[in-house]
Amino acid sequence: MTPLVYIAGPMTGLPNWNHAAFYAMEECLRQRGITAINPATLNPITRPWWRCLLVCLWHLRLADAIVLLPSWEASRGARWELWLALCLGLPVFVAPMQAEPPAIAPPPSGVVH
Repeated sequence: MTPLVYIAGPMTGLPNWNHAAFYAMEECLRQRGITAINPATLNPITRPWWRCLLVCLWHLRLADAIVLLPSWEASRGARWELWLALCLGLPVFVAPMQAEPPAIAPPPSGVVH
């Protein structure tokens, strides 16, 4: 069965909602045979933030793991997504700052319990 990985990261206030970073990670995962849940594809930009978060959290529950994009710490939504992933016992991966190729690295100590 193909793993299903949720992509979490900052969107609000960034140019084009940071969609380029989400699509780059989705492509990186696809090249490794992993299916991604990409929040950039889940909500129209006109939807209120809190409704977007609810849609994203609903999809996250289907994932086998979560990957955090750079600067995820600055994102309210990504912090909620990480919290739910930890509650669900999902593996957590942190993408490094480099953009090409965005390999997946293990989380820093203390992120996963």
